[in-house]
Amino acid sequence: MKLYLQAEKNAKEAENKDMIAQSYSFIASSLSANHNDSEALKYYHQAYLHLKELGDELEMAYLKIQMSSSYSYIFDDEKAIKLAKEAINYFSQNELFYDELYAQNTLANHYMRVKQYDDAINTYQKIIL
Repeated sequence: MKLYLQAEKNAKEAENKDMIAQSYSFIASSLSANHNDSEALKYYHQAYLHLKELGDELEMAYLKIQMSSSYSYIFDDEKAIKLAKEAINYFSQNELFYDELYAQNTLANHYMRVKQYDDAINTYQKIIL
């Protein structure tokens, strides 16, 4: 975490919005990996704002699928499912098939957690087909 925070500081000093967004994303991922998803979402949100300003739709899609997992972990299932679907739509439209499969799997897991089994099965079938 110390290195991520140093990277954030360096990116801010250089006024490099892309590196700032990446720093926030890495900090958030680290917090999420350590089961601090409510704090992680604060950093994901900051990364989101920077990426939106930069117009980097691909990185936004990656960020959305990461955010969806954190929202799921704090039981905001509606937001988790919404973000996963947005990421899937982007990956699908841009023919990023591996990323789409990963996002579909994430969405299916969200559905399983909230016991929406029919939706989970349909989503898993999209992966198979």
